[in-house]
Amino acid sequence: MQFRGFPLTIDDLRTISFKFAEQLAIKHIFNIGSEKAGYDWVHMFLKRNSDISLRKSEGVSYARSQGMNKAEVNAYFEMLERILSDNDLINKPGHIYNMDESGL
Repeated sequence: MQFRGFPLTIDDLRTISFKFAEQLAIKHIFNIGSEKAGYDWVHMFLKRNSDISLRKSEGVSYARSQGMNKAEVNAYFEMLERILSDNDLINKPGHIYNMDESGL
């Protein structure tokens, strides 16, 4: 589901890990029947790789979901392109900075 913007679940990680080990013919003791790595393996993997974290996704509000439609997205990118063109920034990404109200 990560391709749709949803983070991996522990179950996804277990399945992917099993498939990865199988494809690379890595010796493992994962459960062949369920085709998944064990919970203990996941726990130790995440402990060894502290820069990786699994997170639960949050629900999207109705208002936000209504604002995310093709027309709104197209309008945003048209406005962005116009602003970048008007300010001669199309080919100057080094001159574009991202900030929000907390940076002021």
